[in-house]
Amino acid sequence: MKKLKLRERAAALDGEFEIFLHTPGPDGNARGIEYLRPDIEETKNIPSEIIEESKLYLKVENLWYKEGELIKKILEAGEEFPYAYKYPDTLWLLIAGNLDVFANFATLEPWWKLGNLNKDSIEKIFQNFENNTPLGLYAIYNVSSKELIKKFGNPNSTLIYTNKDDLLSLYLGNFLEWKLRRKGKE
Repeated sequence: MKKLKLRERAAALDGEFEIFLHTPGPDGNARGIEYLRPDIEETKNIPSEIIEESKLYLKVENLWYKEGELIKKILEAGEEFPYAYKYPDTLWLLIAGNLDVFANFATLEPWWKLGNLNKDSIEKIFQNFENNTPLGLYAIYNVSSKELIKKFGNPNSTLIYTNKDDLLSLYLGNFLEWKLRRKGKE
């Protein structure tokens, strides 16, 4: 950054140069690249300047935690519902090109689908939301984080995640994918 004079070049354009590093969130299609997730040892190769700038930018003390550390924190904290995906301050709906409808706080995967505007009435779509009908909504209220950890967690893992919600969203996605595969076999 110093060699390239990025701060000075940005200032010359009446801007401010900011840099930060963040691991990818492990939900949606990003679950497909989990095999690329760095472990704690790999973070030692990151220049300290980038780490410190990232902490300032993100306003955090730690940029990441090992999977095993987060599992311990989750288990110590006790159950919390809903987890991984918290309701936003303002709820709105996402409508995909095929008119599938999703809430704005999770992913566009099939287990979060509230309905389809070609097939379902608005009333039915809202009932699905209010009654936690989609598998994803049902799960965040009825499947415990302990159950997810037991099935998908690795307390000895040194892979890094930003926080417990990241880790639980990974486990939840794996669980929901597993449930759909099992359902397809029945």
